[in-house]
Amino acid sequence: MHQARWMARAIYCLKIFLFRAQYPMQEEQKAALADVCIFIVRFYIKIRFKCSDATAAPVDDVNIIKSLKYYESIDFTTSDAALRKLSNHLWYLTEEAATLAFFDDRLSVETKVKMVSALKKPGRCDGCKKFILSSQDMGQLLGII
Repeated sequence: MHQARWMARAIYCLKIFLFRAQYPMQEEQKAALADVCIFIVRFYIKIRFKCSDATAAPVDDVNIIKSLKYYESIDFTTSDAALRKLSNHLWYLTEEAATLAFFDDRLSVETKVKMVSALKKPGRCDGCKKFILSSQDMGQLLGII
């Protein structure tokens, strides 16, 4: 779905939540709406407003995956759905694109030195079209599991 259309729906969900007392809804619908609104406020707004900074993208992507993995303990259904959707968009995370992180001021020099040594190692996948990670792989990659 196009970002503008998704954002319009997100704003619409937030408005419905604000005026939920005026709409006749079942408790299941109210709970589902609350889950969506929490996701929007905790994750989507941050992602949406930071997405134009290309140099921060690699670090931001790792941070959002990490946040969603931690969020699994609070709301597994929402977190799992978001992680599955996000894993479909990791195709651009290549060794070449990861070098954008060298221009991110948030990374320490120590981290950048580790990145240089990792880049000197031979690649693991020649000609991979898509980087596929399961939820379990994401947790292991981030050192959470």
